[in-house]
Amino acid sequence: MDFEVRHQLVSLDLDFEQQTVRGVTELSIDTGEAELEVVRLDCERPVVRRVWVDGVQRAFRRQQPGTRRQLARTLLQRDAAGAGGLEIAARVRGRAKVRIEYYLVRPSGGLVFNGHEAHTQTQAQPSNARRWVPCVDAADARATWDVCVAVPATLGGAAATVVASGELTAVTAHPRDAARRVFRYVVATATAAGGLGIAAGALGNACALGVATGTDGHNRRLRAGTVAAIGGAFAFAGAGAGDVAHTCASVGEALAFYAQEFGAYPYATYKVVFLAGERGVRTCASLTLASADLVHGAAQIEAAYEARRVLALAVARQWFGAYVAAATPADQWLEAGLAGHMAAQFVRHHLGANEARYRLKRDMARLCHADVNQKPLSYAGQAPWTRSERAFGELKAPLVLYMLDRRLVKGGAALGLARVVPKLLVAAMGGDARALATGAFLRTCRR
Repeated sequence: MDFEVRHQLVSLDLDFEQQTVRGVTELSIDTGEAELEVVRLDCERPVVRRVWVDGVQRAFRRQQPGTRRQLARTLLQRDAAGAGGLEIAARVRGRAKVRIEYYLVRPSGGLVFNGHEAHTQTQAQPSNARRWVPCVDAADARATWDVCVAVPATLGGAAATVVASGELTAVTAHPRDAARRVFRYVVATATAAGGLGIAAGALGNACALGVATGTDGHNRRLRAGTVAAIGGAFAFAGAGAGDVAHTCASVGEALAFYAQEFGAYPYATYKVVFLAGERGVRTCASLTLASADLVHGAAQIEAAYEARRVLALAVARQWFGAYVAAATPADQWLEAGLAGHMAAQFVRHHLGANEARYRLKRDMARLCHADVNQKPLSYAGQAPWTRSERAFGELKAPLVLYMLDRRLVKGGAALGLARVVPKLLVAAMGGDARALATGAFLRTCRR
């Protein structure tokens, strides 16, 4: 990369009726000692209107993106050629501010509208952020963020809300339209563009999530204090979505369990938003976007088991997925495996050893059936996973780490991966290793 993005401001004005987005972004870049003739950014879908560098309007040129398959081959690499981008003609040396005005009309990817809801389609990995904001869309390009989103005060008779990565710092009236409000979020933890998530619309009131009271009062109080120290956990869902509080009853417990057993939570708050237009679970920094189909009532016992497993994995991905990511596509298995390993430990703690053994046996049977003529989890020259490869990898990787954990314990390492995972997170939070590498992980296991 020719320069570093230290901070990026994103301001979006959402029009739900016309399904349009008016956006402004300002990047604070630093080229170091190098002098650039052209500033290159990733920009696939946004229609750029004007560009300024240090307050001076500059000429720019768009690169047409290749196919999505070609783009996928460069997801974790910084290679602007052929990936769809924006070239700004400006001589820059040292620090500079790049300001871009752009818009989106009925976007079909990156940021999508669904009735009275709109949300990004980022998944804590590159390729989708460039579809809704000009940025440096690379896994190793991390910056702090300011996110301002303007929405109508009401949508369909219900109050409109914006939930985004980071911490909510202000809700103000729109400077030019009294019928609109502006929500401002600040992401103080350096985050890649692919980890930025936004959900907006008639999302209902925030449901505060904590640790339920009951037996084992000392541990409950300790975990409740852990959740409070994080800054709070909240759930959102539109009207008619069901019992959100019951669905997310285990989320606060999962946050506290992971923070105590593996390492401190890396963000200021945690939010989970249930969306009618979403069909899976998307991981963003301090934010999970999930399907409203997961929401259920107290009488639906089977749905509760599945929802708690899915949400346990979603919370674990805040550590491995959003905060610590794979260094290369060959390390994707490790990111998926460590999040799955953490979730398995929580399932054992929360639902009991019998449920954990049953799920382990079921996953092994599924893997035996699915692992026929499949590629290895990790190999030289590997490309980022496709959707089907990701589903298979997220099934197999935790089982591989389960076998490694058993081998470490039998070999004399009494704590197994319970000793290794906190070491990885301590190194990441110290700023040394926020990129997972298979070789470094195996060396840590041998020590």
